[in-house]
Amino acid sequence: MVAVGKTRLLTSLHARVCECPVVKGVKFVGDDYTHCEASGSGRCEINNGGCWKDSRHGRTYSACTNDGCKCPDGFKGDGVHKCEGKNAATEVGWNFLWVIFFGLVVAGIAGYAVYKYRIRRYMDSEIRAIMAQYMPLDNQGDVPNHSHHIEL
Repeated sequence: MVAVGKTRLLTSLHARVCECPVVKGVKFVGDDYTHCEASGSGRCEINNGGCWKDSRHGRTYSACTNDGCKCPDGFKGDGVHKCEGKNAATEVGWNFLWVIFFGLVVAGIAGYAVYKYRIRRYMDSEIRAIMAQYMPLDNQGDVPNHSHHIEL
């Protein structure tokens, strides 16, 4: 097997000629003497096309595309030596924000319900106290009065 980036030496009757090889159906192109690179649709099959590749959280990410080495979505870098940026925090970040948002909504609704209940009870007792001053109520003997009036 020919190593990636190496040329193949052909010997003919008249001279020796170097050319880029075809390996596993992938054509290598270059100057035929010092440098050869995989080309075409199958170039990512051999040495990942010379591009960056990494596995994170059970998923494999590759920068090899038909157009060359380009970092995948969510990553930044040159695509050949490094691509950085995607980690577990970005993958679960939105889910965490949704949990916080819905938690705040539920807390707000619960707070509003408690507030309305307490205000209603307070207002009912205030109205009963005011009415008790002017006319006796049948079902209450001593009505608590939440207001502080000074009697003269």
